[in-house]
Amino acid sequence: MKCAKLNNYITIDLAAEPYINKIYTDIGSEWERLATALNFDRNSINTIKADNPQSSINQCHTMLYQYSQSQGSDFTKRVLTKALVNAGLLAIAQSHHLLEIPSHTIPNKEI
Repeated sequence: MKCAKLNNYITIDLAAEPYINKIYTDIGSEWERLATALNFDRNSINTIKADNPQSSINQCHTMLYQYSQSQGSDFTKRVLTKALVNAGLLAIAQSHHLLEIPSHTIPNKEI
């Protein structure tokens, strides 16, 4: 198991897939920011919107599912957490405990 430092927190590098079903409803209409942080292009985002016109929650779930399928085991908790932070969605990462122990509580530890 790998650990990585992310903005003064430590995150364990596990598969992201179990977290998808926990977070997508909270991301809701902010999903396009997350998609951009995960390097989705505008055409892909527009296709997801067209395929799910009634629900930003379904759009978010579809986007995360597509990313998970395309990245496989490379889509880790760390990748998801970093994308949430980069998309300005730190509060969602924190509320779902994607960010672990604040690193300042582990003095002099090599990561």
